[in-house]
Amino acid sequence: MTVLAANVIEFARALRKGGMRIPPERVSLALAALERVGVERREDVHAALSASLVDGREHQPFFDGVFQMFWADPQLVERLRLRLAPVVAGKRNRQEPPAQNRIRVAMSARTRTVKAPRKESEAVDPDMRMTASSKQQFQRADFETMTPSELRLAQKLASELPPPVEPIRLRRNVTTAAGRIDLHRTLRNAPRSVGSLEPVHAAPQEAYPPIVALVDISGSMERYTRVLLYYLQGLARRHKKVKVFTFGTVLTDVSRALLDADADVAMQGIDRRVNDWRGGTRLSESLLQFSTVWAKRVLSGRATLLLVTDGLDGESRSDFGDVVAALRRRAHRMVWLNPLLRFDGFEPLAPGVKVLAKNADAMLPIHNLRSLHDLQQALRRYQGRPTASTQRLLS
Repeated sequence: MTVLAANVIEFARALRKGGMRIPPERVSLALAALERVGVERREDVHAALSASLVDGREHQPFFDGVFQMFWADPQLVERLRLRLAPVVAGKRNRQEPPAQNRIRVAMSARTRTVKAPRKESEAVDPDMRMTASSKQQFQRADFETMTPSELRLAQKLASELPPPVEPIRLRRNVTTAAGRIDLHRTLRNAPRSVGSLEPVHAAPQEAYPPIVALVDISGSMERYTRVLLYYLQGLARRHKKVKVFTFGTVLTDVSRALLDADADVAMQGIDRRVNDWRGGTRLSESLLQFSTVWAKRVLSGRATLLLVTDGLDGESRSDFGDVVAALRRRAHRMVWLNPLLRFDGFEPLAPGVKVLAKNADAMLPIHNLRSLHDLQQALRRYQGRPTASTQRLLS
């Protein structure tokens, strides 16, 4: 293996360390691209590697930052041509890209020493090592700025959060050892009692209403929906009435995959079912398909519809408003979860965003663990249609 090939492989490992998914065939494609364009110009090397390894616009700033630090030598072209050995150490640009935490983690892969694995008895939960202030900062950290290890912890914590809906009281009571006496059941059992009347106690029976989630998996939403899918997997594992659909360019039912007890296995099952990750968004077409095929089956029994999207649609339909209004009438409550609501200057200007803002019962940001944790309390407070003063429910 040449030194150039070894460094390209190491560069791909750094990108994986920062959270990018790069299969081995992409690395082979990158080497073939460099062989075609040559290494005489730094711009050509950047373009060849970017075209081969980046599969979404949201990863481009992170790729550019790692490329700048990995191939930091300004005389890289000449050194590649003469010695095929890039210089790793270099001065950091003062204007770091937004994903600087991920870049720092990615570059640490080249300098971190290998240590003996910690014994199971010595293992420490990373959440337990946090101080009170660091826990609060972690709760409020945006998913987009988290390092891969932080995102992993956030996914674990999200899967353990309570459901966003309150249990409802059913018409049937359940027999209990103590509590209110059920006169009807007591008298019904009276012929079976000999010489005495044994009271039967009963208490109201409660159950969680159905939760139906439509999750946008387009490129701009990927980091947020990944964490939210772990949250929904935790709900589906504990409560039976949870249905989850993903949509980008097509609508996919992933409810069965979320039933696996292992969250990572569940995510792998979703990856096998879903073919439009990090693609475009056909919001109106996906909602129309859901309304036509699924809504009548799943939006019953006081179901809460969670619509997770930024509201941007690549191909909006003229009847989009009618489709959303029909879903709102069928669901007990429709809640729009939008990570863009974390910005103070957010305004519903796009046509699709205006339609969702008009029909949703609640609009909530969904960008960090605190917003997920407060979801239940927020839905309990805001039951009616959003007004001008409650468009932004959480800061």
